[in-house]
Amino acid sequence: MFALAALPNGSCLATDQIPRGDGTVQTVDCKGPHKIRTYAATDLPRQMRGGAFPGHKPVYDFALSFCDKEFLKIYKGTAGKDGRPIEFLIAPLEKEQWRPEEKRVICATITDPNA
Repeated sequence: MFALAALPNGSCLATDQIPRGDGTVQTVDCKGPHKIRTYAATDLPRQMRGGAFPGHKPVYDFALSFCDKEFLKIYKGTAGKDGRPIEFLIAPLEKEQWRPEEKRVICATITDPNA
């Protein structure tokens, strides 16, 4: 179990229902069945995380831009095309998620949508 902000890169998760009600995520061994694998993370920009929830669009736009750049460093192409995994963003995209420990973007890939 990890707090969302402490989830290490390269972690594997069995479900896309994250974080749990207590704000933690459950990791699984990447050698076994898993649905998601993290590959990059960053805090939201200081001007965004300092105040009230800025809205879905600014958070989503920042997260997607960051994760797209990091994805290209690893996979050299478009997510979900030519055998590349589907990109998955973990970020506080709703007002209810706007807590100090969750003002972070975690980039992941969907490794097995059926896991």
